[in-house]
Amino acid sequence: MTYKSHRSFWGSIKSYLGAVALCLFFAMPMLASADVIIAEHDWDTAPSGVGNWASQDGNATVIENTVSDHYLEISFLGGIDPGPGGQWYDTISTPSDDLFAGTWTTDYWIEFDFWADDVIPDTLQIRWGENDSGRTWGNTIDTASLSVDSWGTLRTDTFSDFDDWKIDPFATSEQFLTDLGSIDWIGVYIFRDGTDAELYGVDDFKLMVPEPAEYLLLFAALGTALVAIRRKKNSLAVVEAE
Repeated sequence: MTYKSHRSFWGSIKSYLGAVALCLFFAMPMLASADVIIAEHDWDTAPSGVGNWASQDGNATVIENTVSDHYLEISFLGGIDPGPGGQWYDTISTPSDDLFAGTWTTDYWIEFDFWADDVIPDTLQIRWGENDSGRTWGNTIDTASLSVDSWGTLRTDTFSDFDDWKIDPFATSEQFLTDLGSIDWIGVYIFRDGTDAELYGVDDFKLMVPEPAEYLLLFAALGTALVAIRRKKNSLAVVEAE
């Protein structure tokens, strides 16, 4: 194949891959809205109350707020003695099978609404654990989009990379996958630097998975590009043979 043919061939590859990237770019807004809710706790339906959601550390009180839209209200009551020193922290969790009793896989993620009365948490995580191993995993949530006294929708990374969830620096990916296969609990971890009373809210706590059409679109686009590249390569080979 001549230099000119090589240049033409690789130019074609770049063009086709560019077209695939462009298709996916414009498809992303549609795909984002097509994500599937596997399970959800919204506290709007019976049975009333908090269900099995509870404080793990005993520093917060958990109730169902029923004043307006029902949600899980988490209150740190300032001045409690003994308290957690100069900081408030707690994990509010529920048994994982109360949310979803099936198999948890790596392409899932958690999405939820969060509200803070007047102080955004210094650290906000979704945490989960496996009781036999005693290990806890947590994904730190970016709270930059939150404003006080206003609801915001947040989401975790998927469960596909244990580095996104690793709290213990010595934990391994093998341990992560083993624990995810027998997850026992999941919840919200809140840490704030201060002991004044504070209220937080959690609502529409959802386990999510991508819409299968998202995968189909990706594979179809890549397949089309590969077929086109193969045809271009074959046509160039014929020209060269002549």
